[in-house]
Amino acid sequence: MIFSISPNLDRVSKIIESTFVGLNIWERQHIEEWVRTNPEMLGEDLLVVSVEFDRFSNSSDRLDVLALDRSGNLVVIELKRDSAAGYADLQAIRYAAMVSSMTVEVLIPYYVAYRKKYYEESLSDSEAKDQIIEFVESDSFAELSNKPRIILCSEGFSQEITATVLWLRESDIDISCVKITPYKIDDKLVIVPKVVIPLEEAKQYLIRY
Repeated sequence: MIFSISPNLDRVSKIIESTFVGLNIWERQHIEEWVRTNPEMLGEDLLVVSVEFDRFSNSSDRLDVLALDRSGNLVVIELKRDSAAGYADLQAIRYAAMVSSMTVEVLIPYYVAYRKKYYEESLSDSEAKDQIIEFVESDSFAELSNKPRIILCSEGFSQEITATVLWLRESDIDISCVKITPYKIDDKLVIVPKVVIPLEEAKQYLIRY
């Protein structure tokens, strides 16, 4: 919940949350672009390496956003604009399985094409590889993990999806849910992201030894 305080600090107004459907916000045209240009919206540093990735053999599937985390893991990002999309978890698992065998050498041409399309950069394969290695915070990084992570990002999540995600996490599958809530404040749209699984708030109460 968000509150607006008046300039002289004597009044509080509650800002009512909106919906992407009500605001005519679209998944691919808007939300994907926001995440692509500001992946920290998902709660961590990520290097986007491809969007609308559709280079799967014998499949017409299209992965929303493919990224790399600071540990050198591929991150499959599946975007939905509302909780009605009941198969986001299944889609993301399928995509993660499809990219699980990807190597750095296989990834490089897609990253080069992405940087060329969106940033007009003409990277050589070696320059692209250097950027990837520089992003990863590990001196021993040499190859991608064969267990990609998954991030589901949506305005809301059905109970079926959250139950599935929690079960998958218990099975050592690194899958997270990030809720993005839109608010209309005067003529501006404000997006408030929040990691809902795993619960970030719980970490600060753990006693570490």
